[in-house]
Amino acid sequence: MAISGRGKVAIVTGASSGIGEATAIALAEAGFRLALGARRVEKLSQVAARIERISGEKPLALALDVTCTENVETYVQNVLQRFGKVHVLVNNAGKALGRDPIDEVANEADWQEMIDTNVMGLLRMTRRLVPHLIASGEGHIVNIGSTAGHEAYAAVVSIAVRNLRCAPLREPCGRNCLASGARDLH
Repeated sequence: MAISGRGKVAIVTGASSGIGEATAIALAEAGFRLALGARRVEKLSQVAARIERISGEKPLALALDVTCTENVETYVQNVLQRFGKVHVLVNNAGKALGRDPIDEVANEADWQEMIDTNVMGLLRMTRRLVPHLIASGEGHIVNIGSTAGHEAYAAVVSIAVRNLRCAPLREPCGRNCLASGARDLH
């Protein structure tokens, strides 16, 4: 089934490479107007240039650090100033640090950084955009997690934090949004 993004705006976090880049390109090919966000601005600029060649429209590409509430606020304000609305939020920004077995972890700071990025970042973006997704009458939230959570390996903590971002949030977010016309896709 082909989707049409004609006249719709999508935000993609973590859009500078990998799944975020591929998602942004697919959305551009489907006709969405794009707001891209990532920490690595140089790579993000390259992705934005590629998308402009594909779609003919220059996406909004801005630095975004989802661990910083003020940066999230500024980013969303800039998106709304440019587009006036948002229909899709793709929460893709994330990190996988601390791959040592739990009994060999020397630095708990990796855990905190992953929680701040993978869980709190998703919550910050979602909280800030839910009212706009609902107002669009057809908003979608797409939370990207890791398939590593389905396959055990030594870095149990890394897996748990990466996937904590998605599974426990589906039901409460969905219940909160569904009655208003927004959808949480997972």
